Amino acid sequence: MQLSDYELYIFDFDGTLSMPSLFVRLTRYFKKRYDIDFIKRHEDLFNKELKLNDEELKVEREERFYSSLYNLYSLFFKPSIKDGSEDLLKMLKERKKKIALFSDGKEYRIRSELAKLRLEEYFDILISADSINIFKPNPTPLLLITKKLRVPKEKSIYIGDMPVDVFTAKFARISSCVVADGLASKEMLKKAEPDFLFNNIKALRKALSK
Repeated sequence: MQLSDYELYIFDFDGTLSMPSLFVRLTRYFKKRYDIDFIKRHEDLFNKELKLNDEELKVEREERFYSSLYNLYSLFFKPSIKDGSEDLLKMLKERKKKIALFSDGKEYRIRSELAKLRLEEYFDILISADSINIFKPNPTPLLLITKKLRVPKEKSIYIGDMPVDVFTAKFARISSCVVADGLASKEMLKKAEPDFLFNNIKALRKALSK
């Protein structure tokens, strides 16, 4: 299947569409579930769908302390997106593609940054792993997105910047795509064997425009 043939494009946020902060880089570095070898050794822990109902999705899990801390942090840190990210989202929207976002980041922060960057309008649905307490590489959130947007798995693709994004897509039985200008090197991404790999978001957009 060609990259432009998919109906649903699910994006990771930090390192994929946005420029990750130092804090995000550090939190990703120290978590075992982002390590390729760890995922492969413990595939049985991750490669299974967990049950969720609509009520669980409505639960607010954001702590007041975190919200206050982020508000203070945001006075000094201004979110920024990669060159080409908005053009890519705009092109997909104009082609009437469905666009979703699934991130391990805090939902409060992700929504706040999307608002500041004026990107909310592009997404049909947003799911934060933190808000439902199910994290990558478990495939449940991706499967939930395909179900809610009524798109077959074979017509869906997950776009990220780390090996864990590739495995999350594989466990969900959907296609994977990664960009090598995020939180993982091109060599690491190749080891995860994604379906598509690009040097950056601009290269991905160029491939989609063909």
